[in-house]
Amino acid sequence: MTREEIARAVMAAKLERGLSWQELADSISKPVTWVAAALLGQHSLAPADAMTLATKLGLPERVAPILSAARAGDAPGAAPADPTIGRLYEVLRIYEPR
Repeated sequence: MTREEIARAVMAAKLERGLSWQELADSISKPVTWVAAALLGQHSLAPADAMTLATKLGLPERVAPILSAARAGDAPGAAPADPTIGRLYEVLRIYEPR
């Protein structure tokens, strides 16, 4: 599965099971916005957190390693060293239109 397919599966499972983003975030003790972004493919999760969320959503186990994998372009040093420009690159990389 791709991250986009997983994001669609997450949304479908969330609605089907009547779960809120807050309930998902509480299950791994992380901020709600951070968890929503991770489940929608914006960044990776720790393997244990990915497995917990996949289980809570009723998704196949094979989803967890994909949720744990670093996104393409997430390699250290990918953005310029200047903090301001680096943040701009990060914003563009993470929130780019798909």
